[in-house]
Amino acid sequence: MARGSFRAVFVRHGQKQDVAGTLEYELPLDRSQGPQLNALANELAKRNVQPNLWLASHFAHCWQTAQQLAGSSGRVVRLSALTPFSSDDEKCLRSILRQDTNGHCLAVILRELTAFRVDISKINPLGFVGHEERLSNFINTLLPPVARILPLKRLEALIIVAESLSDLGEGRGHVEARLSREGVVNL
Repeated sequence: MARGSFRAVFVRHGQKQDVAGTLEYELPLDRSQGPQLNALANELAKRNVQPNLWLASHFAHCWQTAQQLAGSSGRVVRLSALTPFSSDDEKCLRSILRQDTNGHCLAVILRELTAFRVDISKINPLGFVGHEERLSNFINTLLPPVARILPLKRLEALIIVAESLSDLGEGRGHVEARLSREGVVNL
């Protein structure tokens, strides 16, 4: 593992299936995404990044992406803080727009997570599945200003390390690798 002892993986959800008459948040994950999800899960496993807790938005295609990455041994928790247009999402967006790098968005996520009685201190690594541009904007609050990242493509993953979850929330994370269909970029 690169610097740090806490790892988090951030994944942009897979392609949603277009189903006539279905609301946006109910659109399922497209079945064609299975092979790419399996390849991503295998690459994460090779890197020993297998979160047993994945946090995802309430949108069907997003939490279904997380479910497939979690497999039979992981848990998926759907959070409003990662769901576009929810009140918790708005709190995260406000902190991101203010360029907060002191963990306000992460704090909103962790506060919501307490309702699920999850002892976050025992979770390492932690997985996130979300929507762009919210996802890359959130990630950028966890990194030093000189380490900003570009938005993630569908089923692209970013592994971030920090000394602790607290350090991550304070903007002291470092990108370990960016995983995409085009290949792996170790940073």
